[in-house]
Amino acid sequence: MATIPDTLTIKISEDIYLNNNYRNSEVVQTVVDISSIDNRIFNIPTGSPTQVVAFTSSLAGSLAGNIQASSLSYLRLTNIDTSGTLNLVISGSISSSYETKIGTAQSFILNNTWMQGGEENVASISAYVSGSSLPIALEYYSATY
Repeated sequence: MATIPDTLTIKISEDIYLNNNYRNSEVVQTVVDISSIDNRIFNIPTGSPTQVVAFTSSLAGSLAGNIQASSLSYLRLTNIDTSGTLNLVISGSISSSYETKIGTAQSFILNNTWMQGGEENVASISAYVSGSSLPIALEYYSATY
């Protein structure tokens, strides 16, 4: 059965009472023509980085967890564990890399594979745990055209 493309709705909202004043904000993005989603949970071990996703120029013969770079619309990586911090390594297609941490219930969101002022694209994202002897659960959610 063929996939019928549909619309993905992404909502980000913030709510706070600060000094007895209520502040809120909501951003809603709709992305049309989504033809595929992938949702997984990984247990990321301590020590060496574990590749979570690789971006390829073609899906022909590619492995699970690979995304065709030109078709990426949305990628969210969320630390769903009850404690601990995940380190993400975002590696470029030429030589650059960027590292960030996501704490408990925090997310990293990517809407395309552009990196380094357009000079190179993201090639892969890996994750590792430091400062803990236990693995940490990472949720992966991607949407592609």
